[in-house]
Amino acid sequence: MSAILDRLIVFGILGEISFGALAYGTTEAWSIAFFKVGAAILLLLWCIKWITEKRVRVVLPATAIPILAFLAVGLLQSLALTDSSGQRLSLSVDVEATRSAVNMLISLLILFLLAVNFLNTRERLNVLAKFLVLYGMALAVFALIQHFTCENCLYWVKTSRGAPFGTFPNRNHFAGYMELLMPVPLAILTVRAAGKWSMIYAFAAVLTGTATVMSLSRGGLLTLSAEIVFIAVLSKRVQRPGKERVRGGHTSVGRTGWIRLGPPVFVALLILAGVVWIGSAPIEERLGSTVSEITDTKSLLADSRVRIWKDTLTLIRANPVLGVGIGAFQTAFPLYDRSSGSVEIGASHNDYLQIVADAGIVGALIGLWFVVLVFRAIARATSRHDRSVVGLVLGAAAGIFGILVHSLFDFNLQIPANALLFLVFVAVISLPGPVTDSRLQTSAAETPQGLAGSAL
Repeated sequence: MSAILDRLIVFGILGEISFGALAYGTTEAWSIAFFKVGAAILLLLWCIKWITEKRVRVVLPATAIPILAFLAVGLLQSLALTDSSGQRLSLSVDVEATRSAVNMLISLLILFLLAVNFLNTRERLNVLAKFLVLYGMALAVFALIQHFTCENCLYWVKTSRGAPFGTFPNRNHFAGYMELLMPVPLAILTVRAAGKWSMIYAFAAVLTGTATVMSLSRGGLLTLSAEIVFIAVLSKRVQRPGKERVRGGHTSVGRTGWIRLGPPVFVALLILAGVVWIGSAPIEERLGSTVSEITDTKSLLADSRVRIWKDTLTLIRANPVLGVGIGAFQTAFPLYDRSSGSVEIGASHNDYLQIVADAGIVGALIGLWFVVLVFRAIARATSRHDRSVVGLVLGAAAGIFGILVHSLFDFNLQIPANALLFLVFVAVISLPGPVTDSRLQTSAAETPQGLAGSAL
């Protein structure tokens, strides 16, 4: 019974990942509802597993603590009192929006903990890696075919607004999702762990990278470049399977360097070749306009993102401690918007500013705490010599790094599909202790220093 439940939960997590992206990034009311129901069902299965095993066991990594702290802030903002005149008093300017955001955060936290507790063996991590590679390749192929057969479409149905790409209503969020997927096959190739899958992994890396570029997301192009460099630099920290050695048992430094840099350079060149072959004119035009905006001060100041950032800073100065409420930005922003107001602004287009706007200085400190713990976990995870999963770990680390870079220009982490995949990667690099063939048995003595693992 326990083994069956394990399999159901593992495939349920993979199902939530795929559903999140296919259902318009989980940005519609119906898709959000199904996403939350799926998380609740998986939690129920976990509870049934506890009952059948007659024990409650939860591995809680250190990276989960800031998420719980941010959730606590959201719950505090969700409280509302009614005074004698019937007026509602709350720390949030839009209590209902904050409560909805908190509900989504709870669902994401549940899925994150499920990933930590069930994607924790070599077999399951290898299943995750293969799933992400094949799923990413299929999603990229779908997006490219749709792009060239139906302009401004979602599932070949014309949209009336925005700039959709693939299965996402916003091309920047599609690029953000591809940024998370592309590093996995590239990292596995770089550490030479692909084996007979090498050609498929190379094809997947090139396809997802090409789809990212063709989405015309400027943040996506910058992030893609940063991820390739990240993998090339960080790969020297990991021990590669089948590492070449010369006489005397010493590694040939020059040869090892070329082996390490080969896949990132090769994939980058193939992505460039693919873009040129498909047609690079739109990309050149997009980059040309970007350069013009940067060099022209007046144009830069008039850019919509820059205006939103400036008005968001005004909002933050007016609500410095606990912000306007998680999820309440869209309601509060019009009070500080100095534009014509003809366009509805739902986010600050910068995840870091968004956290401060939503939860104030308290939220900023929690966010900084989370980022520090994530990079500490990356340093630990990439220094382990677990050859069977080191490619996935490096790919997850690169995906995390990439989305944190893209967060400077966009709000990918506010899109449930992107946030879920990001948290699954955080779970991969947060696993306590070495990955084994059987389920991890974590005790206080086995927990690495700085990582809060607990069995309840």
